[in-house]
Amino acid sequence: MKIQKATEKDIEELSILMRQEDVCEHSFDSSVLIPSMKETKENIKESFKDKSTIFFVAKTREDILGTISISIDKRGNKKIGRIQDIIIDEKHRRKGIGKELVKKAEGYFKNRKCIKMQSFVREKNINSQNFWKKQGFFLEKTNGFVITKKLK
Repeated sequence: MKIQKATEKDIEELSILMRQEDVCEHSFDSSVLIPSMKETKENIKESFKDKSTIFFVAKTREDILGTISISIDKRGNKKIGRIQDIIIDEKHRRKGIGKELVKKAEGYFKNRKCIKMQSFVREKNINSQNFWKKQGFFLEKTNGFVITKKLK
C-alpha cells in the first residue's frame, strides 16, 4: 500500500468512497442528503480546482483503499489542520489504513506549522469515536452547538 496525493485520475474511485460515506452519514442523520454520483464527481472536481482541499489516497497498484481530505484554517498567525473526511472502503476497514492516512495528514500539518488538528464526529458514531481515540485525539463536548441554516 502506498499513500500519495490524489490526482484527477482518482476521481472515479474517490466518488465511490464518498458515496459510501454519504450513505453512512445519512444513517446517523436523515437530513444528510445523498447526492447523485454525478454530483459527487463534480464536487470532487471543484475541490481539485480550488486547491483548498487536499486528498491523500491509500492505494494498491489497482485500487484506492481509502482517502483522507484535509485543509488548513488560518486564525491570525495560527493554523489549524482540519480533517474533513476520512473514508476507508468497507472491504478494507480494520487493517490500519485509516491510521496511516491520519499519520500522513499529521505530517502534512506539522510541516506547515499547524498548532493542532481537528475533525468532527457524530455523537451516534461510536466506531468513529473509538478510532479517533486510538489515534490520540480527544473528544470534546463543547458548550455550543453546530449551527445550520438551509440555503435555497
